[in-house]
Amino acid sequence: MRNRKSQSVLFFWLMSYLIFGKEGFPRFLFTYEANLGFTCQKAYFLSLEEAPIDRNRPYLLIFFNVSCHLCWDELFVWKDFIETRRLPVQLVGITRDPEPAVELFIKKYSITFPIILDQRSHLFRLYQVKLEPFWLLLQGEEVMYRDNLMEPIFKRREKLEQCLLSLR
Repeated sequence: MRNRKSQSVLFFWLMSYLIFGKEGFPRFLFTYEANLGFTCQKAYFLSLEEAPIDRNRPYLLIFFNVSCHLCWDELFVWKDFIETRRLPVQLVGITRDPEPAVELFIKKYSITFPIILDQRSHLFRLYQVKLEPFWLLLQGEEVMYRDNLMEPIFKRREKLEQCLLSLR
């Protein structure tokens, strides 16, 4: 009897560690989908290949920093823009911030789209991203829109908005 109880405690401790980690932040997201019920996915990913992205559909990469309020705004503005217009675009956040900060950000703002933790700045170097926020719209390997940091932010937003609306 005692052995079974200690096994149960060990099992629940192990499962909570796998799901929440030692810091108590979620490593997985639980979402509800009408046709599937509750599904579980990782809260963040370590590469673009690991993230659940359909390469046949357009996907918007938003490079951001969790300590940059303008970056947060861009994430949420583009998420809302894509969802309200029902555009066939997948949103993906990319950051190189420390893991605990990213986990806290995901938990605090209930992020449901994939976040890539680019610890070695592989994607930042690949796409030559120097500053955040930075936007890149891709389909497969084709770049459909590349942000230009030399332009004013309102002009950059307008160009991305036109590009996204052309995908309807």
